[in-house]
Amino acid sequence: MPSGKFATRLRAMVESSFPKECANCGRVYENLEQYFRETKSLNGPDQSGQSYGDEGFPIVVVSRNCTCGSTLMKVFDDRRDQTEEGRRKRVEFNELLGLLVASGLDEGLARAELRKAVRGEGSDIILERLQRTRLDA
Repeated sequence: MPSGKFATRLRAMVESSFPKECANCGRVYENLEQYFRETKSLNGPDQSGQSYGDEGFPIVVVSRNCTCGSTLMKVFDDRRDQTEEGRRKRVEFNELLGLLVASGLDEGLARAELRKAVRGEGSDIILERLQRTRLDA
């Protein structure tokens, strides 16, 4: 299994694309593991490959057979916002990450705390760093 940022993005991409329902028999595959365990490949290795979606961004398509024999096509796409606004937000995120790391915070912890803050969950660690910075100024 891949590790690091790629694995995190891949996991998020996969998790967001389930459940998958067979249009023929109505069987529901709740997650990727069940999808691969309970479906069958099409004549040998899985028929999969990278393609590009309607907006020109990469997607991965995996075709397998449902237990009823119907061919299922599962499309995995990247949820990353590829717009200019999305790029701007990533630059801003990385700048904030750099500031937190420069203040002595471990990069992994800083990234996790920033993600919490972005989701609106708040971060006591970031608040503490901000307060410390204000006191030092």
